[in-house]
Amino acid sequence: MNIISKIYAADPWSDLKTPVSSDLSSWEGLLRKFYQLFDFFIPFSAVVAVIMIIVGGYSLMTAMGDPDKIKKGQGIITAAVVGMVIVFIVKLLVGFIIGLVE
Repeated sequence: MNIISKIYAADPWSDLKTPVSSDLSSWEGLLRKFYQLFDFFIPFSAVVAVIMIIVGGYSLMTAMGDPDKIKKGQGIITAAVVGMVIVFIVKLLVGFIIGLVE
């Protein structure tokens, strides 16, 4: 028997408190844990994206007209930007789904 059956989690769009199942067996509890995971993942992925943009820029600066190195640098920068866009879109979608579940 679970002594604490409910925890109170803040709704990300308001100051209201709503009871949420404390385990991961419900969809709402699982989505909230996934949403909390993004609180760590977004700053981490932003740091990785900035590092990759710097690496891509360095590759472009040292290309000296070599088309393969230019293409590689542009690909690195494009991948970093697309990756960050995907991370933000997923966070928005999970937040939207949490809003629908409530």
